[in-house]
Amino acid sequence: MAITINHHVSWDEVPQDIRKTLNLILAKQEAMMAAVDDELAAIKASLDLIQTGVTNLLAKIAAMPTAGLTPAQQAALDAINTEAQGIATAANPPATPPAA
Repeated sequence: MAITINHHVSWDEVPQDIRKTLNLILAKQEAMMAAVDDELAAIKASLDLIQTGVTNLLAKIAAMPTAGLTPAQQAALDAINTEAQGIATAANPPATPPAA
């Protein structure tokens, strides 16, 4: 048999040293979360630059005339295109649905 006792204490009843510690923990948590948010924004900005660069590269590859290329040149162009497509996919992966 389990007995559950709930006792609620008002903030004024919490000892001063515990209040100071809790406030310090909350302040540090907020600072850490702000730092994480800043880092995520920087990462997103970098990925956006990569995505833009790859998109521009793909457009230039698509605009290149293929007439007159040797088989080796065409193979090199195809390899560049394949690698650029892979980078574009890696920089902007499809969204995964949230777990149920």
